[in-house]
Amino acid sequence: MVTAKRTSPALCAYWERMKEIGILYHLSGSAATLGTPVRRRESEVALCRSTLVLLCSNMEGFYEDLAVDILQFHEHAATSMATLPKVLRVKQLWKKGLDDADDMKKWCFIEQVRRTEFADDNETCTKGIFTSDLHTRGFSSPGSKAVAKLLGSVGLQDYWGKVEGLLNSRILENSLDSLVGRRNPIAHGDASATATPGDVRKYIEDMCKLARSSDTIAHTYLTSEFSHPAPWSVIP
Repeated sequence: MVTAKRTSPALCAYWERMKEIGILYHLSGSAATLGTPVRRRESEVALCRSTLVLLCSNMEGFYEDLAVDILQFHEHAATSMATLPKVLRVKQLWKKGLDDADDMKKWCFIEQVRRTEFADDNETCTKGIFTSDLHTRGFSSPGSKAVAKLLGSVGLQDYWGKVEGLLNSRILENSLDSLVGRRNPIAHGDASATATPGDVRKYIEDMCKLARSSDTIAHTYLTSEFSHPAPWSVIP
């Protein structure tokens, strides 16, 4: 008997990456044993800054992976095109720059897409049908608005509303934006952007809770909207 997967591949990969972040965080705590007071402070600040940057990158990778997992679910579950969210079908079909094209070019495009699987309600999703880059391209800083746009593009609408509904709080949304806000100046070489081990610990706790909640929300979405009791189990 095969046991149903309880978590998404995205969350599994997230926990693997968190091991490295945990190592960095613990090193920042041990910096108190290094050399002179000045040297100890410099080491602590450097390790805390590095941990924040890596944690932010982990959240970026997690959300990209989660979006791809939703696409993978549809491919392996052979979701009917008729039930696939329209926003997802449009994202896979629409070409940038077409809004300003002349009518003939637009009509040629319509002639092309009307013969594709995404335009046919009688078709089903098959392996390799989605181009995931259409969703993840340009997602380089996981602020709350960018996350909502990314997940919305694969059909998971009102993501932050769902997070608030699950946790009865918007604290994690604010914490993610705060993390991104601290990461950006560090990544661009601002030496004045610092953090304490206490700050880092709180961000780690919040991001882990957010990742677990996101996994639950995606699972609930796929289960309720597509009537599949174990959506992660269909992904190899």
